[in-house]
Amino acid sequence: MKTRLFLGFLALTLFTGCLDSIDKETLVGKWQGVTIDYADKGQGINASGQSFEFLPDGTYVDSGTERGTYSTKINMLYLEPEGGDRRALEVKRQQDDTLIINLNVGAIPVLLTMVRAE
Repeated sequence: MKTRLFLGFLALTLFTGCLDSIDKETLVGKWQGVTIDYADKGQGINASGQSFEFLPDGTYVDSGTERGTYSTKINMLYLEPEGGDRRALEVKRQQDDTLIINLNVGAIPVLLTMVRAE
């Protein structure tokens, strides 16, 4: 029994250890949308009207209209707009100048590709 429990804990630890964590220092800044890709359609739609600014104090501004707080856990980005419901976004890829976010967690992926804005 103890061996099974230990092996289960070890497998869980290894699995969560393999997931990429969001680098908060790299996340902070202004991000400009490039494309939105629907996994079931395979096409890119212009997303230049979408932007995010993540501030070091844990707040964000979405396209200049929505404001709120954000938090991260492993590869998930949680946005809680002022007066709105918390939503979860999956960060698929994060680099210094590129951010790809799955906007439709738990269903057919909708990927928003963003680049760092100046």
